[in-house]
Amino acid sequence: MTPLDLAKAPPRSPQAELRGLCMLPRMIDIARAKLPGGNVGDYQIGRDKTLSAAVLDAFGISAGQFVNIVRDARTDSAPTSSDCMVRIIRQISSFLMF
Repeated sequence: MTPLDLAKAPPRSPQAELRGLCMLPRMIDIARAKLPGGNVGDYQIGRDKTLSAAVLDAFGISAGQFVNIVRDARTDSAPTSSDCMVRIIRQISSFLMF
C-alpha cells in the first residue's frame, strides 16, 4: 500500500462512507500515512473517546492491527480506488472471523 502525506492533503471526510461505514475511508487514509514514508501530521486513529476508537472497538481490533491490515492490502490499481477499499474490508472481515 502506498503511504500518504497528510501534510500535503487531508484525509477524507469523517462523513465519507465505504460499504455504509462512515469514518472507514478516513481511517484508511490515516493508516496509510502511518506507513514508512508517510506523514501522519496531527491526525490519529483509535484515540480514546473518538469515532475511530468506536469503529475499531466494533471491529474488535487495535489501531496497530488496523494499520497492519491496511499495510498488507495489495492493489494493482490506484491505492484510493474503491476496489482497494473493498479488499481492505475483506481483509478486516477475514481477520475478525478468526
